[in-house]
Amino acid sequence: MFHDFILAKAGHSDNSPFTSFLKEIKMCMIALSYVVKRERLY
Repeated sequence: MFHDFILAKAGHSDNSPFTSFLKEIKMCMIALSYVVKRERLY
């Protein structure tokens, strides 16, 4: 699911693929940590 999201977002960006790629990784890490925190609550 995350992988498809990254691919979809990467296809839309025209400027500096590497920068947007790093941005997507950052977003994935934030989302992952959020999910992990939520899982620990239950």
